[in-house]
Amino acid sequence: MMPFNDNTNAVREAIRVALDQANFDAILVDETYTTSKLTDQIEELIRQSHLCVCDVSGRNPNVAWEYGYATALGKNTILLVQDIEDLYFDIQNNATITYNVNELNKLTQKIKITANKIRGRLSFTPTDHVISGQYDMCFVPTASSVSKTPYDCFSLIAQAKSHIRLAGQNHGFISQSEENRSRFKTELKSLFDRSPKSRFEIMMCDENCAHAVKTWENILETKEYKRHLTESVEYFQELVDYFDTQDIYKGRFVVKKYDFVPLSIMFVDYSIEKRGIAVVTPNGFQRMNISKPCFVLSQRENEKIFDSYWEQYQHIFTAMPSVRLKSKQAY
Repeated sequence: MMPFNDNTNAVREAIRVALDQANFDAILVDETYTTSKLTDQIEELIRQSHLCVCDVSGRNPNVAWEYGYATALGKNTILLVQDIEDLYFDIQNNATITYNVNELNKLTQKIKITANKIRGRLSFTPTDHVISGQYDMCFVPTASSVSKTPYDCFSLIAQAKSHIRLAGQNHGFISQSEENRSRFKTELKSLFDRSPKSRFEIMMCDENCAHAVKTWENILETKEYKRHLTESVEYFQELVDYFDTQDIYKGRFVVKKYDFVPLSIMFVDYSIEKRGIAVVTPNGFQRMNISKPCFVLSQRENEKIFDSYWEQYQHIFTAMPSVRLKSKQAY
């Protein structure tokens, strides 16, 4: 939050660098596109933010209002000013970073330190904080889609060390194009080769279960769901045939079909060492996630929430009736 003009470009860049180093996404309103009124957009961005940086240098009245709005909402706010005399009377006792425009590297360092301290105090839950910039904490920004973050499907497979379980409608992303199909097979083989005990499990709806197909047609607002589901099953059958006919891969790629799978989620490296993460993707990896944002759970940082998800899917995977795809041919 600051005036946008040629005189502030260097300062805003220093702020952007600091937030990037602290693993926050810097969102500048003049760099976003919307058809709504500018004031409405600013209010919305403030409401969605976990951290606001406000430069009140020059006593710009719009910036003063935005700072007041953010503090009224209880937002974590870093207050900046060049000249201490520019601070309004009622905020003179607030923690403030003063800076010199000729020493912006110092400003960057101060903002980074402060942002990291705030970041360490943040606590996220799936119900009230679904959009954030905490890449190595719990959640991931998904204003466009999770595919534009370090937590996209293929990046997760490339980082995995032991075990991946993919559930729900994420199969559509993997099988929706020849490019994705080819890349998935390559990443899967790479995972198995670098980690001899690794495995990949898929939980998906049975294309022959009418009520599951109807339910997801309504949720996803498409009549093409059954066709897409059938195409995914056929593709995964090809992979099962490929991997199960080779001793070093046999039994490590498992696909199970259920009457219903409740939520699209991807678990990576669940373990007693608590190094796992879970990516919850209500719209799958391929669609816009404005109305149904994705989030990432860290097993280490949110153990109870993570374990509650894991236990539910572990019960479904091991105890609920299912049809497992089996190898049909040898290569």
